[in-house]
Amino acid sequence: MTDKMYYFEIPDPKEPAQEDQMKDVIIENIGKHDDELIFFVDAKKSTSTFYTLWPSYIVEKIISDFKKIGIIFSYKDVTEEVLVGTRNNNVEFKKLFSKENNKTYLAAFLKKGLSKDTILDKILKHGIQSLTDLDKEILSAD
Repeated sequence: MTDKMYYFEIPDPKEPAQEDQMKDVIIENIGKHDDELIFFVDAKKSTSTFYTLWPSYIVEKIISDFKKIGIIFSYKDVTEEVLVGTRNNNVEFKKLFSKENNKTYLAAFLKKGLSKDTILDKILKHGIQSLTDLDKEILSAD
């Protein structure tokens, strides 16, 4: 797992060949267990929308390869939004990471990424009432 979380929106390809190219890019770039680090928001939408905890070098390679084959997409590093709790106000994010397995990955990501400084930023942005048990645990640690 990485110390960054990314959000992707990829419109469904217009041609089957392009879909195959997209799948090939993903398969060529992710490792054996990296498929566990992708979290699809809603498979029924016409856009593939997902969060990923892939290492940055994998994300950068996939972005580069998608651009080379003409895939139109958007992505964003949402790490800070997740760590300070801003992203938690997103309904889709909350629903996705309330699922038991996904919750475990999010908790591990937060535990790895949260620092006292990040938590103090969270207090400044959202107030002391926004603190989670994990935030309080980290603040009270020596």
